[in-house]
Amino acid sequence: MSMTQRVNLPNGQQGIIGSPAHRLLQRMAATITGYAKRGKGATDTQLRSLANAGHVKLHVSFEGARKVIEGAYLTPAGERYVEMLDAAEREAQRLNELIGV
Repeated sequence: MSMTQRVNLPNGQQGIIGSPAHRLLQRMAATITGYAKRGKGATDTQLRSLANAGHVKLHVSFEGARKVIEGAYLTPAGERYVEMLDAAEREAQRLNELIGV
């Protein structure tokens, strides 16, 4: 699915299928450690946004008084969220195939 699509998830939240955040969470879930390094397809803004939502735990270091985001680890809540988005994506693909879009 190449276009993004907003969906209502079973937990009452809304999600966006195919969004950069969804793809980042998928990549994190596919790794053994569930870790994404900043700069390797993950921006500070994406990582902070996912951390604010509770989907990742930031890995930070300090350079003097300055806090630097090194990367992030996927949380159990993030795993559940990406599983719901993936299920919604599969359902949307199934429906598109049924109606011939």
